Amino acid sequence: MPGTVLRDGTPFTQKVLVADANFLSLTRLPLVSGTAADALDGTGSIALSVRMAEKYFGRRDVVGQRITVRLQEARDFIVQAVFETLPETSHMDVDVIVPFDAYFASGPDEIRAIPDDWGDPISSPMSA
Repeated sequence: MPGTVLRDGTPFTQKVLVADANFLSLTRLPLVSGTAADALDGTGSIALSVRMAEKYFGRRDVVGQRITVRLQEARDFIVQAVFETLPETSHMDVDVIVPFDAYFASGPDEIRAIPDDWGDPISSPMSA
């Protein structure tokens, strides 16, 4: 889903994956730093690819750093894990991952709103 990463007041449109807390454990994405168990644990956690860590911080060792992401509203996240950037040939196109709990808890008055757009399922290989 589209999101906005705010870094030093500059907005960057970015694809953001909203995932279950167990996503990194299940997919076994190779981690550069952090642990799969902690990566998406809690509403303030976020995992970044090496590409995004280097883009937004200029380095890959960013666990513990704060980054602002706007999905429904802008909020701060603490980087809990950095994973290897996936190759262009991968079927997964992910660089920023936030936990479901962070996305659904960010609605006004903690309303768990369902997004209007989860992407384009028609273009997925499974629908062919």
